[in-house]
Amino acid sequence: MAQALEEAGRHARGGGAPDGAAELLELARKLTPPEDGAGLLQRSLQAAEEGLRQSVRNEDTLDASCNRAVLGFLEFSLSNPTAAIRRLEPVLAFLDEMGSPEPGIIPCVPDAIEALVSLGRLDEAEGLLDRLERQGRTLGRPWAIASAARGRGLLTAARGDLSAASSALEQALLEHRRVPQPFELARTLLVKGEVERRAKQKRAARSTLEQALERFQALGALLWAQRARDDLARVGGAVLPTTELTPTEQRIAQLVVEGKKNREVADAMFISVKTVEANPSRIFHKLGVRSRTELTRRIADTYGQQATSNGAGT
Repeated sequence: MAQALEEAGRHARGGGAPDGAAELLELARKLTPPEDGAGLLQRSLQAAEEGLRQSVRNEDTLDASCNRAVLGFLEFSLSNPTAAIRRLEPVLAFLDEMGSPEPGIIPCVPDAIEALVSLGRLDEAEGLLDRLERQGRTLGRPWAIASAARGRGLLTAARGDLSAASSALEQALLEHRRVPQPFELARTLLVKGEVERRAKQKRAARSTLEQALERFQALGALLWAQRARDDLARVGGAVLPTTELTPTEQRIAQLVVEGKKNREVADAMFISVKTVEANPSRIFHKLGVRSRTELTRRIADTYGQQATSNGAGT
């Protein structure tokens, strides 16, 4: 445990984790929705599962906990709070056993708080929240203070006090100014928009959720962008149009204009034929094209000549 604590301390101040898990977490944040990115999602889950297995074999409790934290984040991103907290509970136990006052050793506590609130386990969430808040203020960790304020907003809203929740979320936005973490800022905007929607503040909710959506899209965090879109749909009115291809759609379009059949595209991308078949009409609509020839030209103009080197004449 002492060795794990020493290693963890090297990563904690910035709210990070050991390199492999940190890279996986960054990839997880950029996952597309399952229907658009089944292959990437599956590979991310498999990579984290394999990292966990190797860590357990090596008796590396820190790395094992980091991989569990990534899996918990993946499940929460997929709106599976039950599965998320099942992944995160061993990590929380590891952090308790470690006994460090540093909240950034494995920065998964905000995910656990949000999952617990989603499940109605409010007292458990509050216990984690109080500790995160205390640790963040004691050690001067802006990311922890901001995340705790977001959690406080969620918890207070779940208990029915939307005014106090709004105040907590405004404080979270102020804290986010102290540290450049655009993904966490977007998450706070998403929660703030949800609270405003529940408070029947439709105009404010739409504005806040559109800000969250724009930030998630700019980061390539498309699973989270879809969550913002879903909340916007609940507010009502027109949702911001999407004209940019997702990374999965872009790759499918490139392979299609190269003349690849659906099965070949599916094999190349480790996705199902059904997923490939669901994409062309969406790609055509987003790019405003009606034929493969127009698609070829548009892909070349937008994404470079390498996309059409094999298929420009099809």
